[in-house]
This record gives sequence, structure tokens and C-alpha cells, in this order.
Amino acid sequence: IYSAPPKKYRLSLPNTRFMLHQPMGGVGGSASDAEIEAREIIKMRERLNQTFADQTGQPIEKVRQDSDRNFWMSPKEAMDYGLVGKVIKSISDLA
Repeated sequence: IYSAPPKKYRLSLPNTRFMLHQPMGGVGGSASDAEIEAREIIKMRERLNQTFADQTGQPIEKVRQDSDRNFWMSPKEAMDYGLVGKVIKSISDLA
């Protein structure tokens, strides 16, 4: 959701933390249900990775590697990554 608007509208406050990670899921029931759930999570992971690559300008392989485990970023790091457009400190920064 955060990466949906154009980058110039993706704002951050100075103390914000950003995290990329794999989708998570859980399943109960039969082995067939678990297999179906696992396939869907893998599809979702690829779709999310592609979305982040498209929205940040990062190569898909970098996004895959970064999201393989929890990948934390400060606002500055997120700006360098292409996720954040501007860090604001006060309401006057919106003018």
C-alpha cells in the first residue's frame, strides 16, 4: 500500500522504520491444503517482489535477496532504496 502512489507522494517522518519481508501465512487441515497455501504464498511473494522492484527501481534480484529475511531501513536508507520520496520534519515541509 505504501508504495502504491508515485514516489513524490511517499512521505516519511524522521523516526519511521521500514521493513521488507516475505509474506507470511499459516494453515491447518490436510496436507493438500498446506500445499495449496504454500504455492499461493510463493506466488504472492513474487508478485510483491516485482511490485517493489517496479516502484523502487531496484533490480528484482536485489529485492528478492533483501526481502528473504526482515530487511530494516531508516528513512534515509529507504530514500536511497527508492521507496521514500521525501522525509518531512513538520507540517510546513508539505508546502
